[in-house]
Amino acid sequence: MEKIKNTKNKILILFKKPRFYIPTIIVVVILVSLSLINNNKNKTEELIKIRRSDVIQIISVSGKTKPASSADLAFEKSGKVSYVFANIGDRVVAGQSLVRLDSSELNASLLQLEANLSVEQSKLREMVKGTRTEELDLQNTKTNKASSDFSQSKVSLVNNIRDTYTTADDSIRNKLYPIFVDPVRYNAYLKFSVDSSLEEDIRSEKNDVEDMLNIWSKSLRSLNESSNLVSYYNTAKINLNAVKKILDDSALAVNTISEDIDITQTEIDSWKLNISTARSNINLAINNLTSSIKDYDSLSYLYKISKNELTIKESGYTVEQINAQQSLVDSANAQVAGIQSQLSKNVIYSPIDGIISKQEAKVGEIIFPNTIMVSVMSTSNFEVEAYVPEINIGKVSIGNVVKMTMDAFSGESFTGKLVYIEPAETLIDNIPNFKLKIVFDNKDSRLKSGFTVDANIEVNKKENVVSVPRYAINEIDGKYFVQKKDGNNVITKNIDIGIQGDNGMTEVIYGLEEGDEVLFSGSL
Repeated sequence: MEKIKNTKNKILILFKKPRFYIPTIIVVVILVSLSLINNNKNKTEELIKIRRSDVIQIISVSGKTKPASSADLAFEKSGKVSYVFANIGDRVVAGQSLVRLDSSELNASLLQLEANLSVEQSKLREMVKGTRTEELDLQNTKTNKASSDFSQSKVSLVNNIRDTYTTADDSIRNKLYPIFVDPVRYNAYLKFSVDSSLEEDIRSEKNDVEDMLNIWSKSLRSLNESSNLVSYYNTAKINLNAVKKILDDSALAVNTISEDIDITQTEIDSWKLNISTARSNINLAINNLTSSIKDYDSLSYLYKISKNELTIKESGYTVEQINAQQSLVDSANAQVAGIQSQLSKNVIYSPIDGIISKQEAKVGEIIFPNTIMVSVMSTSNFEVEAYVPEINIGKVSIGNVVKMTMDAFSGESFTGKLVYIEPAETLIDNIPNFKLKIVFDNKDSRLKSGFTVDANIEVNKKENVVSVPRYAINEIDGKYFVQKKDGNNVITKNIDIGIQGDNGMTEVIYGLEEGDEVLFSGSL
């Protein structure tokens, strides 16, 4: 610090000396003059005349061309591929068949349903025309035949029910009794020893079956063709199963014994043969009974139908009956239409004119539902798919004019419009972006899918407005002003600005008019 003071003092002393005073002043004057000359040399002034021009704001994005319309096609159900009509690169038209599944089963069903439809339609026509005498005679014959068949089935069922009792009674009292000591006695014992649990089951079952046979025998006394045969059938079926159960258990017991002092092998063989015969007889009785009830039910139904048809033919058809038949026709028609619909789904058709870009189907291959087999893309028009970052999404809107260039066509420009903004974001490098779709104003046969596109989206445009270059505007504390020429003077003029264009021009809303001049001072 002391050294600095000493230096200052020496300088002051030097300036106070006459021989140094005048030369020093001359040097300072020269240096200042050179500085001013140099500053004036590096500064420039531009007088800008205010005019009207277009002010345009743009957002630049890049994207790729893709078909304006395309389709990924799949079958709704599984099946085997029977034919492939088009391969990758083939041109197709809307409605053209691309792949077909095997439809042999559906075609067979369609033929059957069409035949059924024809029958129902024929019935409806006959009902509308009315019944002829020949038809009445034929229906009478059919009804009489059905009545006779039904009567025979009742007789057969009654006989079978009685036979089942006889078979059950013989199986128990003739074939099974010999294995018991004093078999008539209630809760009789077996003549041989077996597992105590099995013996207890057989003795209990014998008591139940004996009671059942007694009750069954009494009930059959009132059985005839006019009885409730279904009820008698159900009783017989239950009783036969009870007899079958004791015979099965007894067969198991007999097959476990061997010859001893009290029982000979001859007796054992006799018991086995009796029980085996009884089981066969019971099984046969069950089968015969089942067959009889089926015939009875079937012939009963046919007889009722035939009687109803005769009644209808005799009395003629009412409007309600004709309407009911019409409903059957409509139902048959719907079934045919349903199969036809399924058949149509067995073929993939092209929804657009275009070119096959993917073909995965192979003849003989089993495919699964909703698996993409064929892809078609249009060749008549293309669109651009691009992404705009979140910071700019609020500026773009559907309908914005877009100017585009492509690497594939150097020096050419294309125009289009923004037609779609996806509502949900897509994360690209963890930054939210929104997908845009841009369509070309004019079709161009040279376009192909995948071209790189640089697009300038005009997000705002003011035409023929008062504007000034942005560099001529100064800003202090959020307020804008320019140096306006006023005669021979230059004044500071406050202005209000509008949009700022990407072409360097800024709209002036207030403060300047067309023809005004502003001064811009800058350094070279």
